Order: sequence, then structure tokens, then C-alpha cells
Amino acid sequence: MHDASIDRTTTGKGKVKDMALPDIRKYRLKAPYGRVSAEVVPTFEDFLQVTRGKIMVDVDMKTDNANGIIAAVSTADIANEVFILIMIMIN
Repeated sequence: MHDASIDRTTTGKGKVKDMALPDIRKYRLKAPYGRVSAEVVPTFEDFLQVTRGKIMVDVDMKTDNANGIIAAVSTADIANEVFILIMIMIN
């Protein structure tokens, strides 16, 4: 999730850090203009598989887990199709 909460992009409410993936996936994604779609929130791995070979992906992550992002891209075998910008959050 790019946002800290699921409020803007799904039919649910709450902070991502306080939720488990099965809880987040109970909600539907919002399409443009707030219209509710039939889609659930995909995992990062799901997203990479759907885009593989179709588009270049720009990953803008604000995380302290860069290794997890890099591992997912490597596992999906699409390193040549992804730009990664990782901003490390320092307290």
C-alpha cells in the first residue's frame, strides 16, 4: 500500500500497519471517483505478476524493508521491467 491507511483506496478504514493482509483483503478497491470495484487489494507479488511483460513498473517505496521489495522483484524475474525508488524512513 502506498498510503498509510486503506481509507482512500478501499471500502475499509484503518492503518495498514495495524492490519493483517487477510483483513485488508476483505475490502474492495475503489475505482476512480470513489466508485467501488469488484477487486480486492492485490499483494505486491500479485501486482508484479499481472504487469509482467506488459508495462514498466515504477516502485516508489517509503520503507525500511528494501530487501523484501528487491527479493519480490527478483523472484518475479522482472528486474529489467522495474524502476525502484526506496526512501528510507529515519526516526
